[in-house]
Amino acid sequence: MRPLVLAALLLAACQSTTTTPPEPEFQVIPLQYASAHELANQLTALVGREAAGLDNEPIAAFIADPRTNSILVRAKPENMPMVHELIARLDQQVPGKKP
Repeated sequence: MRPLVLAALLLAACQSTTTTPPEPEFQVIPLQYASAHELANQLTALVGREAAGLDNEPIAAFIADPRTNSILVRAKPENMPMVHELIARLDQQVPGKKP
């Protein structure tokens, strides 16, 4: 077999077996009780870029949309369920405070 043909076959085999990581996705999560601005700050400190430090990749990125009181989330698909659960746990009505 010619060297160029062999190199092309090896290259094709390597490319077909390597998988690319899933692309991050974006979701808008409406809030019922919590302030979008306050919650986005808390989430960023907890699992976002502030928590990741210099060596680690953040689990998600959060931006508040005060107009709709929603959180814009950018995360890998495998991290979205954890993000949804965390937001649901934090978006609770506080006794004695009006929504």
